Amino acid sequence: MILYEPPAGVVFGREVEDYRQAIAAGEPEKALEIGITKIVGVPQTQFEAMRTNPMFPMFKALAPGWAREIQQIEKLGTSLDRYRAIESPVLMLVGTETSDNLKDSTTALSRVLKNARVSELAGEGHLALRTAPALVAERVREFLT
Repeated sequence: MILYEPPAGVVFGREVEDYRQAIAAGEPEKALEIGITKIVGVPQTQFEAMRTNPMFPMFKALAPGWAREIQQIEKLGTSLDRYRAIESPVLMLVGTETSDNLKDSTTALSRVLKNARVSELAGEGHLALRTAPALVAERVREFLT
């Protein structure tokens, strides 16, 4: 199993309610800005660059789904005990520049999983799959071989 900054056991703050309110108000772009910059911790400059991406309209269309994902994550609670039974080898990737809550959740989950290894992506944040795909692929390849 390969996980990228898993949000297991994360406690979301007030920003999640702000995100939900923006979705309910029909403002998916505002919701995305809250989600990307406040919840995930991506710098505002990177979010502004995302706005120019040709895929940004798709991101906006998917924004309501993220609210449902967060709701399901919250339903799991903060206990990580349910994951102790997993024995599969697990690679956990985490950017050194990502938000503290995702760094902390990755570390906490790695302590619960029996066969987990954490690989830090130096200088990367939550968007490393887009900003450093070659680095991510290299780590995945190393893990699989």
